Amino acid sequence: MGAHAGCERDSLFSADGYVDKGRQDSFQVNTPRALTSSGGTAKTLILIGLVFQVLVGIVFLFGLGLLVLLTASFTLMTGVLGFSYFLALVWIGFGLIDFIFIFLVYTFSYRQTSRGYYQEASLPTLIVGILSLIFGGVITGILYILAYVKLRDAIQEQQQMTFRGFPAYPQGLPPTPPPPPPPPS
Repeated sequence: MGAHAGCERDSLFSADGYVDKGRQDSFQVNTPRALTSSGGTAKTLILIGLVFQVLVGIVFLFGLGLLVLLTASFTLMTGVLGFSYFLALVWIGFGLIDFIFIFLVYTFSYRQTSRGYYQEASLPTLIVGILSLIFGGVITGILYILAYVKLRDAIQEQQQMTFRGFPAYPQGLPPTPPPPPPPPS
């Protein structure tokens, strides 16, 4: 008996070395799919959108500090306190919403796009793009909507890459076999 005798193997292959068809479907969930050029563009657009989203979130949260400082100075000078605190709470809200969007975009759009799951990434990207336009991230909203368009193109490219259920070769066409040897004379 070997060192692994009695241990349950967590493998796609059966004991005789062949692919276990019963376990094949459970392993395909985590396997990356073929990446396309439009998918790479969408991934880049989402990443740039994430960078802008972080910058906007930082501006909103550090804007909070400036507003609180302004609030203190206005309170001492004019006695008007309520509006400044309301504006500071709005900045906090936008900053927190931006950081929630960052988490959602990374989880549901960027990671899925990196793995080639364009269909699963397209709708969350569109939703966050529209919500970003509403909540002050105009540049990020436009980038996410452009990424959504590229994801739709990537879905079509990915469907064209498959032929009768079999994935296409990454280089395009399969290698041609060598010509048969000449018949003996």
